[in-house]
Amino acid sequence: MGWGWVDTGCVSVDALVQRVGRVLERGYGLFGEPHGDAGVAAARSGARLAEAAGLVGQGHHRMAALSGVLPATYHRFAAGAAPALGTVSSADHRLGTQIHDAVHGDWTGRVASGSLVNGAAADAAALAPVANTPAGQRALLAALRTRLAQQQHLVHEYTTRDARL
Repeated sequence: MGWGWVDTGCVSVDALVQRVGRVLERGYGLFGEPHGDAGVAAARSGARLAEAAGLVGQGHHRMAALSGVLPATYHRFAAGAAPALGTVSSADHRLGTQIHDAVHGDWTGRVASGSLVNGAAADAAALAPVANTPAGQRALLAALRTRLAQQQHLVHEYTTRDARL
């Protein structure tokens, strides 16, 4: 067994670098490409529902000066609809906030993971001139192990964060 195989377990350095690159890319793929408009749509929906609750309440006050069956019927409707619309509005607002937080988490995780993928490629390129020496191989292996550990930590961190959402 020659020096070229000692640190890589009988696997060529090129094959090892490619394998680590694929593993890092799979980690990167776990972070979806975020679409920021979903949280905005839910927040707008909540605001529109709040407006509707306000309009129902205003209609109730306007009807109070009238007499007959319509104001009494509208009073019963407004007494139930305005609070219900307010409750749904609050729920939609909370949903919009959660969606925004999830999108932000995906975006930041994707950026951080992409940096690790690019960093590993930069490490391999920088160490390529000495990768045929035992010291160069050890340095490359250490750099790639560090990138893999960072990716594993990042995936774990964001999995935990997503579970809290």
